Amino acid sequence: HEMTLTETQLVAWHLGSWFSPAITALHQHELCAGLDPDELAHLEGLLLRRCYSRGEMIVRMGDYAEEVFLLMSGEVSVVMPAGKGRVKRLSTLSGGMAFGELAIVRGGPRSADVQADQPVDCFVLSREKFDTLSETHPRLKIKLLENMLISAHSMVSRLNHDVELRGR
Repeated sequence: HEMTLTETQLVAWHLGSWFSPAITALHQHELCAGLDPDELAHLEGLLLRRCYSRGEMIVRMGDYAEEVFLLMSGEVSVVMPAGKGRVKRLSTLSGGMAFGELAIVRGGPRSADVQADQPVDCFVLSREKFDTLSETHPRLKIKLLENMLISAHSMVSRLNHDVELRGR
């Protein structure tokens, strides 16, 4: 496995302790930035809470994208096959981060596997419920889309940084 560490993990490793951040309330999540209390309450009513055990596969590459995952605690690895039975770790995500946001917007198959590295607690928003926001709460959907775009930009920046480091 090739491994990419989150900034939080690097700081923790440098300080001599491994930990994965957890958030305790939905308003702390990156996808909920800028939501007012009514929007948060409505969104919370659309979410399902799920827990995954260490090693459990959360999504599989090629599966149809039906959900976006808001990690509250734990840690996941985003991986892809690298040939000859090996996998390449693309990213490690932890509490306060999300995955599946691009797939839920554009639909289609998942582009990677996501596996729990530690016990994971998360909220899940289905594509069906996300789509209904266009008619019921369009401002909430716009805010979520803006936050998803910011999240995706951060992910691309991290991946670009990792590629630069490997090329040196």
